[in-house]
Amino acid sequence: MSNIAVQVTVSLDEFETCDLLTELMHRVGDHLGDPEPRYDMCMESLSEQDLNDLHVTLYQIERKWDEYKEKIMV
Repeated sequence: MSNIAVQVTVSLDEFETCDLLTELMHRVGDHLGDPEPRYDMCMESLSEQDLNDLHVTLYQIERKWDEYKEKIMV
């Protein structure tokens, strides 16, 4: 069996802002809830309160985005 590696370069501009915010919300949530989170220098620099506040804010943004999508799809 051979190992094949593929490297793809993408720009963040290719992703919708809400998708990036959702990914960040998941990363913050994992960092808060995982007993052994993957090391992330940025998250390590924040207090637990800052991380909680960020997670709540991102969650609220996601809910508002979901509500907006429901309205425009009616």
